[in-house]
Amino acid sequence: MSEEQAATYLPDLLPRFSAQFPHIQLEVQCDISDALVKSFQEGLLDVVLSVRHKPTQSGQLLGWEPMVWVIAEHVPLAQWLILPLALNPEGCIFRAHALSALGREEKPWELRYISQSPTGINVPVQNGLALTVKTPRSVPPGCRIVTEADGLPDLGHVEIELHQRPGHSSEALQAFCQALEAVVTDHNGIECLHLGA
Repeated sequence: MSEEQAATYLPDLLPRFSAQFPHIQLEVQCDISDALVKSFQEGLLDVVLSVRHKPTQSGQLLGWEPMVWVIAEHVPLAQWLILPLALNPEGCIFRAHALSALGREEKPWELRYISQSPTGINVPVQNGLALTVKTPRSVPPGCRIVTEADGLPDLGHVEIELHQRPGHSSEALQAFCQALEAVVTDHNGIECLHLGA
């Protein structure tokens, strides 16, 4: 999962899982979705939570989550004639959607901050130096969402998917995947795909 997903989902999940399975040691790897899915397909990872970049055979779609523009609470968007952006490196679907949306609307922009880490993105945004793209549940403290009503283009949605190693998985792995799916889908901001039994 991405660092942002880890910060969003794991604080609630890890203590409960550790209490239920105290002898199981988890190893968590954070990276961009494409890299994680590639590692999963190579057999290097048991479970991957990712943002879908393209259809895969192994991904189970959990739902859709909107992407939103985010700036510091104290910053008026109108102060910027050229939009200063803080985004992830190339290969990030959030970055691709942002640049594509701004291009369609012919909004002038400059990419001022690039970071793989959420902290590297959040710090300039929280300090009023840039705007970025997030999901509603990952808006950092001191920031707010800006919308089409503020003059920014709609960003659409991203698809959240879970990749789980097929075959004979352990009780602990199944429990972890079920708990992770519950944490991801138990939120008003995500439009869930309800799977029949």
